[in-house]
Amino acid sequence: SKMLRAIFGARSSIATGCRFLSAAATPAAAKPKVDKEALKELRQRTGYSFVNCKKALEQFDRTQLDEAVKWLHELARKEGWKKADKLSSRATTQGLVGVKIDGPFGAVVELGCETDFVARGEPFQQLLVALSSAAAAHAKTLTWPASQRMETQTLVFDELSDANGKKLREVLTDSVGRIGENLNVKSVRVYKAPEGVQFYGASHPKNMLGDVSMGRFVSVLAMRRLAPEGTVFPSVRLADQICQHVIGMNSESLGEPPVPK
Repeated sequence: SKMLRAIFGARSSIATGCRFLSAAATPAAAKPKVDKEALKELRQRTGYSFVNCKKALEQFDRTQLDEAVKWLHELARKEGWKKADKLSSRATTQGLVGVKIDGPFGAVVELGCETDFVARGEPFQQLLVALSSAAAAHAKTLTWPASQRMETQTLVFDELSDANGKKLREVLTDSVGRIGENLNVKSVRVYKAPEGVQFYGASHPKNMLGDVSMGRFVSVLAMRRLAPEGTVFPSVRLADQICQHVIGMNSESLGEPPVPK
């Protein structure tokens, strides 16, 4: 009927619209390729992470490695101070003790970190070498009393600098940025042997990096031996055995042996 056609005859039209979304991002500018040999050399020279060395080489090419090194040092300084402040409350229950002997002078530095994994790594151990060497060099500048005994002094870490005049606190903070853990120098002690007395040092477990011995424990020995060198039992071997014995005995105190009555 006309009425039905009036009601149902009108066609409805629904306009449809489709929006297509693409997951493909707009192509970014391609980063320059990093020279693998330059990356290897930069890591060997600085000890910084693969990621940061790669960032440096994206800004400086192979002919600008010196500039890349400077850029990395500045990055480490900024990151180091930031991380040092952030990580300073973390406990440093792991670490190593280093002993450096330089003629009649010796230095013992206790360096703490958060994990044993870091303590076994080369960056941490190289840092301990640098700190121990700087402490031994500083020992030569101190005033020592004339004595027939081994003398010792405890140093204030924040007052020490390396051979280039850089504060050891800054050296430590740079390493925090590089290693990514809280690091803490717990003690720095220096020693001087009497004239005519030879100095020796040892660590346990035995680990020698350069001329610094490092381990969980160390000992220092000042020994005068009248036997000429070249004897059946060399002085170096004898001193090492005595040092290891001192560590193994876990002595509570050191001093002169009791005089028999």
